[in-house]
Amino acid sequence: MVHVTHIHLVSVTGISVGILWKIFSSWHGPSARPILNALHLGSFALNFGTQHWVSFIAGPVMIMVLPRHKFGEVQSKLFPCFFALGTVTSSITLMTYVLKNPYVSWDTQNKIQVAMLSSNLVFSLLNFLVFGPQSADAMFKRHNLEQKVGVGHEVGFSVDRSELMKNPIYAAINKTFSRYHMASTFSNFLIMLDIMIVVSNVTSIS
Repeated sequence: MVHVTHIHLVSVTGISVGILWKIFSSWHGPSARPILNALHLGSFALNFGTQHWVSFIAGPVMIMVLPRHKFGEVQSKLFPCFFALGTVTSSITLMTYVLKNPYVSWDTQNKIQVAMLSSNLVFSLLNFLVFGPQSADAMFKRHNLEQKVGVGHEVGFSVDRSELMKNPIYAAINKTFSRYHMASTFSNFLIMLDIMIVVSNVTSIS
């Protein structure tokens, strides 16, 4: 059985977007525009909805009802899919925008849109390839040490790790987890900011 890695998924996404680019960049028939519009709006809407659902509904609800280690396990399965979907949808949104708006016709607003959509893609890739996997790896190492002292079954944020933090190995792992988790959270915040700027620009068009 072939083990599918993040690199495989990114490669498939890149190839698929490249094929779509080749098809639509050479297709100038009357039916091309509606399909491009549908792909652009659909991918953007899916990205928008997923970002807000996971960030403001799914995540907060799960952390308030699941034991902390179980919450981490669920997130370790959910977030790769979440980051992969963000990468795919942001790739399609950027590609279709550029195809719909050729570079020669760009004004300041077009440049802002492309910058925001490109930023969305970059931070989605960082979450998918770097911050997400590194956070999960550190989290499971931390869980292993916590389980040995009976910590991790708490629901919510209340947990006493004062004794564990005296262990230099645990403290180092916790620091690594915090660093990558904060980077991922900040990237997600920037992605949502990019999305809101894009929406603001679209709605400002008279």
